[in-house]
Amino acid sequence: MAITSSSTLTQIEAQYLDNASYAEDDSVAAGKLFIEACRAILLKKAKTSSGESFSMAFDLAAIRAELESARDWLNSHPDHTGGTGVTTFVDSRSFR
Repeated sequence: MAITSSSTLTQIEAQYLDNASYAEDDSVAAGKLFIEACRAILLKKAKTSSGESFSMAFDLAAIRAELESARDWLNSHPDHTGGTGVTTFVDSRSFR
């Protein structure tokens, strides 16, 4: 799920929880989604939120620590690429 400006805190929390095991699952994709959720939580600066059937509180310092940990994991992961994943081959035989 891509988080957008209209994503609710419930949706963001779900993405956070659904991808929290990125390291245990050895999943780069889940790591990226987890980072996205951490950043959204921090950007919305939600310390507490409640609704009809839920109540949640975020320790923003803990979220920041989780974000940094996930970034470190992602940057050191062998499957992580910063590029586009596109390989370009050049044929120099017709070069003048």
